[in-house]
Amino acid sequence: MAVSARWWSLDGCLLLYWWRGLAGASLIARYHALHDDSSWGRKMAKYGDVALQAVRLAGEGVSPVEAWNLAAASMFPDQHAARVKGCPRSAFLGLCEEGYVEGIEAGKYTTSVSNKKYAIDLLKLLHEKPHLADLPRKQLWGIVVQGAPKQHNQQVEVVLALWRAGLLSI
Repeated sequence: MAVSARWWSLDGCLLLYWWRGLAGASLIARYHALHDDSSWGRKMAKYGDVALQAVRLAGEGVSPVEAWNLAAASMFPDQHAARVKGCPRSAFLGLCEEGYVEGIEAGKYTTSVSNKKYAIDLLKLLHEKPHLADLPRKQLWGIVVQGAPKQHNQQVEVVLALWRAGLLSI
């Protein structure tokens, strides 16, 4: 089995993943630079981390739904509302449902229509124009919702974290 290391930066975070074929990606080390003092910014980044941890858990045989729940409980142990927040969860599960997340088989994981659509639309946009991943999240969100006055609720954070980790494919 071939093993390769991948390094990348995610919002000032240096991450190292080892790709283990069908087993998925395992997080080996994570270092968060103290570049953002706002709790809003840290919480935003945390949903991306939840998605990455959920992929790791799913690669170990946990269902995507349970993987998200476990990862969210680990990230937000004292914040019930953050653990059960539907928008980032549905974005993640929608991508899994369609088979776009590496190492996770397509299946029925969510009843969401809109958050799943937002995540898939963003993935397709990034697939066509990868440089858009460098845009500010609000600007990316505006493109995805085509200017509609719809509030971003961490769906973009989930997709960007998985995209930058090389865990999404069409």
